[in-house]
Amino acid sequence: MEFREGAGLLSFRDKATKRTLTEAINKSIYHNFRQSIPENIDSQLTHLNLYFVNGQKQELDKDDCYQKAKEYRQSLMDLVHKSWDNQQANYSPSKRTSFDSFCQKHVIYLEGVLPNTRQEWFETMEICKFTNEFVDDAKTGTRKMGKLILESVDWKKLEAWAKAEINFMKQWLKNNLGDDKGFVYGAVHIDETTPHVHVGLVPITKAFSKSLNQERYVLSNNRNFGGPQEMHKFHIYHANYLTKSGFEILPGEKGGKGSYNAASFREVKAIEKRRLEQEIESLLFKLRLEGEDYQKYQVAK
Repeated sequence: MEFREGAGLLSFRDKATKRTLTEAINKSIYHNFRQSIPENIDSQLTHLNLYFVNGQKQELDKDDCYQKAKEYRQSLMDLVHKSWDNQQANYSPSKRTSFDSFCQKHVIYLEGVLPNTRQEWFETMEICKFTNEFVDDAKTGTRKMGKLILESVDWKKLEAWAKAEINFMKQWLKNNLGDDKGFVYGAVHIDETTPHVHVGLVPITKAFSKSLNQERYVLSNNRNFGGPQEMHKFHIYHANYLTKSGFEILPGEKGGKGSYNAASFREVKAIEKRRLEQEIESLLFKLRLEGEDYQKYQVAK
């Protein structure tokens, strides 16, 4: 069976004011660092979540990680703000624009979910296993999945997968913005129905300013972070990167989370096994009917 990733990026822009936009971003970071416990998670597993800030794995607790991630994002925005003000100071008052106005026209934050695939992929990669018990996923309201079997988790392999996701995202930023400075955090959630990584990004890059006669930090409107064609490239690069890291997967398709959870996938495998056994028995029966000698039949069997 083929496994496909469903990674995606959500951009934060076009809000009424920078304040409401900042509130939305902080709310997202607040959620991903488990500053409150949502209904759809297993709170007994929350302490097992992994956190990366600025690409580095953290040994801090989730509260300290949350503060560190929020502060790092703000430091990046302050850096862009300072560069913006320095450039605007060279313009006449009538030609100046505010930093808030600039932010309203640009993507100031991105959030991604990786790999956003199905439970059976994690079983096939031998990262972890799930029960056959069906439980409602409150987040979707419709999907049913098995529960994570904690004793089955290969923590070394799980962390290797998580680091591959983090390194992929940092490389993607380097390829498209020339720098991975804008990687704010990665939150590896073990406490939901299927493991996944949330990443928070500021699309910060450098551009040459003629008025300053030097490079300055700006927020990029690079179209590689939006649009169907650009996201198709994102999926291909993500799938290739994971596969080369030892976690084989194919690029995602629209709506391509798949239709099987871990429990039903095992049923599909059992059905497929029975179908193949029946085909083999049928072929052997035909071989015997065609008059082949008994020795050849035994070899074939």
